[in-house]
Amino acid sequence: MKNPLLKYGLILSALTAIILLNSCRDTPISDDPDEKLEFSNDTLLFDTVFTTFGSTTKFFKVFNPNANKALNISSVMLAGGEQSPYRLNIDGEATNAKTDIQIEPLDSMYVFAELTVDPSGENLPFVVQDSVVFNVNGNLQDVDLVAYGQNAHFLFRDTLKDDVVWQDDKPYVIIEYIEIDSLATLTIEEGVRVHMHNGASIVATGSMIVNGTKDSVVTFQGTRLEANYQDIPGQWGGIFLQRNPNATYSFEYTNIRNAIFGLGVGLDLNQNYFEFVGGEEAFCTVKNSIVQNSFGANIYTLASNVYVENTLIYNSNNPVWAALGGYMEMVHTTISSPTNSRYTHTTPSVILSGIFQAAENLPLATAPLEAKFTNCIVWGGIEEEIGIIEDTLTFASFDYTFENCILKTDSLTDPNYVNCILNDDPLFKDRSEEDFNILEYSPAINNGTNAVMLNTDQEGNPRDDGLPDIGALEFFPE
Repeated sequence: MKNPLLKYGLILSALTAIILLNSCRDTPISDDPDEKLEFSNDTLLFDTVFTTFGSTTKFFKVFNPNANKALNISSVMLAGGEQSPYRLNIDGEATNAKTDIQIEPLDSMYVFAELTVDPSGENLPFVVQDSVVFNVNGNLQDVDLVAYGQNAHFLFRDTLKDDVVWQDDKPYVIIEYIEIDSLATLTIEEGVRVHMHNGASIVATGSMIVNGTKDSVVTFQGTRLEANYQDIPGQWGGIFLQRNPNATYSFEYTNIRNAIFGLGVGLDLNQNYFEFVGGEEAFCTVKNSIVQNSFGANIYTLASNVYVENTLIYNSNNPVWAALGGYMEMVHTTISSPTNSRYTHTTPSVILSGIFQAAENLPLATAPLEAKFTNCIVWGGIEEEIGIIEDTLTFASFDYTFENCILKTDSLTDPNYVNCILNDDPLFKDRSEEDFNILEYSPAINNGTNAVMLNTDQEGNPRDDGLPDIGALEFFPE
């Protein structure tokens, strides 16, 4: 009997020979002028790109819909040529023009595009257009490239030594950092957009006054303006307010988003983000604002004085952290953080501490703390959203009160919770869409104290019935 492996080997050799023979035959190429390419997009739309900054990279696919014949692309090129602000990668090659590209039947290739916008002298966003042109069998087809360019004031490692006022003429882009000198004041007027490049920070030893309004908020965010970057934390460093008792730190109708630390009060950054250096206290007020999407804390303080009212503080590992005593007061403020893929919310939303240690090799610092939360909501994705860390070494003064608040907590008998509603869902309208308005059956309605009555809520709506709702937003029936 013949070896069966020999039989199967002969069959395999014959099949291999057939495959090799067929592979040597050229795929026919269509020269029919009616045969055309198909594209995954007819237009590539880029979000606003700052002048001199490169954009994100986008792509489209080029298809040969013919099931039997290849198509030969005689040429593909940028219509604007070498003068175009766009750059291409065509079928794996970084070039703005290429010839004789064959696409097999039912096959495809990629074209990638990016751009850098040259300054134009315009303050308003302007359109930057070009197209990618394909020539197949005498047919000219194209895919449009459209971007919105934006000029800006660019600041790179700048120190502001004189009083400066930023107006809403065009955005401000900060690269690496700016410092506000101890004798200077930076005033930011309504509507100004401040964009912080990757890792950039504002370090203020002098005064920083932000004058947003209800209809014209001042924003601090990163330089990536694509839609999928709108809620990614950690895109820039933060705003750090140093220890200068003569400085004014004030934020009105301000949105601080997507930083590592949103607002750090009393931190000394000369050596290390977390190094505590003793000195005078910082004084900061935040009103009618939003601080959101921080990688660390949204508001982080070291032995400083902070007053917050009518403000939304949400989306971070721990939104509010008084790390070393000081005075903290919050009125009609909503504090909330879920647990999801972008926010590893494992520590309480509010941490009040009388001790601080920057590193294992540095001594433990202690300081007295006084904190008062009135008509506030503290709600999140873990069971205990209030963290209390008292000083058990020197027993410095440690005094905190939550009055007429809605709290998520395991401490059901804490005597410092006065007239509070514990573990009763505040019923936000749509937490997933960051809509912190309350529904008509919310326990927050009419359960605040009017001892600290604010005439309007975070959105400027009136609180005029004498029975304020708990949280930053007053309920109004639709």
